[in-house]
Amino acid sequence: MMGEAHLRVLDALTEDQSITTLHEQTGYSMGRVHEVVEELEQNGLVVTKRRNRNRRVASATETAVFRAYRRLQSQHSHIDFPELLSRRTLHVCWFLDQPRKVSEIADRLPITRQRVYQLLAPLQERAMLTKDGTQYKIADDLTNLVEFARAFVDHEHAHRVREYAPSAVVLWSTPAEALVSVESKQDREQLVDTDNGAVSGLARYEEYGLTFFGANQPPVFYSELDTEITVEQLVCHTLVAKTDSRRTSYALLLLTTTAFDEDRLRATATEYGVTGLIEDMLSFLHGEPTSSEYIPNTRDIEALKQQYEVTS
Repeated sequence: MMGEAHLRVLDALTEDQSITTLHEQTGYSMGRVHEVVEELEQNGLVVTKRRNRNRRVASATETAVFRAYRRLQSQHSHIDFPELLSRRTLHVCWFLDQPRKVSEIADRLPITRQRVYQLLAPLQERAMLTKDGTQYKIADDLTNLVEFARAFVDHEHAHRVREYAPSAVVLWSTPAEALVSVESKQDREQLVDTDNGAVSGLARYEEYGLTFFGANQPPVFYSELDTEITVEQLVCHTLVAKTDSRRTSYALLLLTTTAFDEDRLRATATEYGVTGLIEDMLSFLHGEPTSSEYIPNTRDIEALKQQYEVTS
């Protein structure tokens, strides 16, 4: 949910506004304004209340989305963002903090390359993108558009998962994927059953012959992409869910028993923001010294291998 009408209404909500005033300022019919306000309210971006003569009054909630949009507007008031931005356009913009090929963006979204080109075209026509060969990036003076896109994506995921699981917290996300922590078994089951979720973290190590028991609920991985959780993702999910020496030791044990691609692991670590720890883990596996507090010593990892009957 985010289109021209939603942004037009947010534009008008510099202060509390009645539905009638929103109708007059946006030019939309009263019915359409009611519909848009209700959709924004359902998504936690607007609240309404009754005032004098039972008039319904809307106000924007003080979310990261609203603050990011206000910054974007104030710094680029000459750009008609509602005309340009849709939900999918914001999803594409999420990736444009660095130069990326259209194929790279399309691979990370449930849309075609042709559709990515279509979404980029209006931005390119207005010189909002830079292009180097086949790679696109948001212009340097428009980086706050990426900030708005990321705030929107975070909010979108958080609102979705809390509909199913009140205790859910989004640990990491991209437009089409999210790693979510929960506090109860019921919330975990709800996400798995109703939200395309898959259990990840230590609970999934059993697929590789390692059974660990934890007191906390495992994280749940949501994806709109038709892919399985790779061993490289599983390691990063483990570390993002909680970073401590115990989980690092278990992740190292998994890497010693399972074939994995170092380059892919490094790329995945960058994506999940755990590059430093993954580099320390790889150094350990190569017999190189590390100074990380989360990396076990050789004696401890050998004892762990014996405990779980790992021979490699």
